[in-house]
Order: sequence, then C-alpha cells, then structure tokens
Amino acid sequence: MKTWMKLMIVGALSGAALVGCGDDDDAPPPPPADGGMMGTGVRSTIFYLDPDTGARTELATPDINADVASAPGSGTAANRACAGAATNIRPVETSADIAVTMTVKDFESDNAVDNVVVQFYRNNELPPPMGGTFSCTDSGFPCQMGTSDSAGVVPAVMDAGDSWYAYFIKGRTGPTPASTPVDTAQYNEAASANVQGNSVAQSTLNIIPTVLGLTRQSGTAIVAGTVYDCDDEPVRSLVVRMFKEDGDNTTATGDTFIPDSGTRTGPGFRYFDGDGFPAGDQPYSNVDGLYAAANLPVDAPVRVEAWYNAGTASAPNPQLWGCERIRVFPNGVTIVNIRPTRSDITGCTE
Repeated sequence: MKTWMKLMIVGALSGAALVGCGDDDDAPPPPPADGGMMGTGVRSTIFYLDPDTGARTELATPDINADVASAPGSGTAANRACAGAATNIRPVETSADIAVTMTVKDFESDNAVDNVVVQFYRNNELPPPMGGTFSCTDSGFPCQMGTSDSAGVVPAVMDAGDSWYAYFIKGRTGPTPASTPVDTAQYNEAASANVQGNSVAQSTLNIIPTVLGLTRQSGTAIVAGTVYDCDDEPVRSLVVRMFKEDGDNTTATGDTFIPDSGTRTGPGFRYFDGDGFPAGDQPYSNVDGLYAAANLPVDAPVRVEAWYNAGTASAPNPQLWGCERIRVFPNGVTIVNIRPTRSDITGCTE
C-alpha cells in the first residue's frame, strides 16, 4: 500500500498528467440506467464497459503473476482454496498471547508519528462510533489503548501471534497539514512481535482524491486496499462493490449499493495500472490488486465486496471473492485488504 501512495503523491506534486485532471467536460460519463458502478460495475452479471469502445465485456477469471499488458485471464489461476475456512482471527487463537509493539509511521513519508492515540482491537472489529471516536471499553469489542512516543512506539499490547487485528488512530491537530494526522483505521493485520501502524496526514488525505481524478468533499471517507488470494498474491480481474449497511449485518437485505457517481464530487471507484498508479480507464483490479474509493458516505458502516467471473465470457457466472465489513468516518481513511470469503463473515450479497 505504501508504494502506490508514494507514486500517487510524487506524480501529483510533480505535475504529472493524472487521470481525470482536465476540465469537467473530460469527466467520465454517468452510470447507465441499469445501475452499477460507472465503467467498472457489477450489474446483472459480471461485466465492465470497455473504456475505449463502450462495449459490454465480460470479466475473465481471476489470475496472478501476469504481465501488465497481457489480457485478463492469461496468468496463473489465483488460489481460492481457503475460501470459507479462514476467520477474522486467522489462525484461530489457540496459541498463547504474545506482546505486540506497534510503531506508528506516516503513510507517505515513513517518518515516525508521535503523540497519537492508538486503539488496538484484537477481534478485528471496531465498535459503533461515539462522538467521532470509538469506545475502548465495550466488552463486545476487546480493545487496548496506548499513545505513541517520540519514536512513534506504542506500549505493547497482547494478542495471539499471527491472528488478525484492527486498529484506529485518532487524528490530532499539528502545526502543518503534513504534521496533522487524520482519523485512520486498518483491518486484517497479522499480529507479531513488531508491527507498523499507518498514520495518514491531512496533506495526504487532500491529495489522494486529486490523483484518483476526483475532488475531495469535506465530511466524506476514503477506502483503499489490495485484493489477495489464499497465498497473499495480488489478484487481477476482480470488481469491487461497496454498500451502506443497515442495522442487521446478518443479511444484505436493506443495504444500499454505493454506485460510482460518474462525477468528480460524488463517490468514485478506481483501480490501478498494475504498477502501483491509479488508472481511470482500468475497469477491474490489475496485477497489483489495488483499489481505492473516495467521497464515500459516512452515515453507516460499509461492506466491501470483490466479485469475479467463475464462468466464461459467453456464459458468465458471478461469484463473490471476498467480503469485509468496515467502519468509515468523516475526513478519514480506512484501509482493508480483501481475501477469499471468511467463514465468519455474514450479510454479504447473495
């Protein structure tokens, strides 16, 4: 994740030609009447609109280790053998706890970030927000808290080795945008003796939507991550969808699909060019597996899904690759990587 962020920011600051940075007349067209995400959407089946011809084109099956310029489906078949087996505490916590020491670093500069409060959730879930932050006293969401020192180090917390955790870094005001951390959360991180926490600065938050070809709207959220297979290889040919969830997370009924608005100021979904840089005409995940979305609504939890085609171009068979449930927050960033569907995830789209 850090590589693409640096490439994005360097390109923006150097005045490189960025996708979607021209006049409004160059903005992508609005979604067609059948709904879905502009250009990249899963509609009644698994397909995308060819960015050059506008023709409907079916997705190929997921693959890895392909050349960037080669056709989708021409690489090695991605490993999905673990689907339905892993849990959000992968592996199951049967081992003894270990001490986990986190060092908080700036997501773009890699410099240590001091004096930020980190909340560590060993069950890989954040509780409902309360007054712009998250509780660290809710017994249903085991939480440990600490503040980073001058070297960015947070006092050690306890968790089972290799199990998944989530964390939330509360933003604070600094003397400059580059030294002002914003609210940042990350899911599906593996516990070990020494881990890194990513803190996103206000300056980085401001530039990400621009590089994605969007105009950041105050009060909205950013979500980004990578789609992986069971071997933790980035996966190509997947489409990401997001939903605002209602109060029942055991079913997808009542949830609201978040489409790509087709404008600069509404929700926008982007994939990358296979070399860590966003590409506005890339209609599915490339060989780097990266995706990002900006200007997302923050009035409900968000479910992130990745979909693929288990059939052929002429007889598509839409299948869910992975599904994650996350919290988003105003003027903040949530990082979540998507792996094959976990056995303990509920409420995903049928």
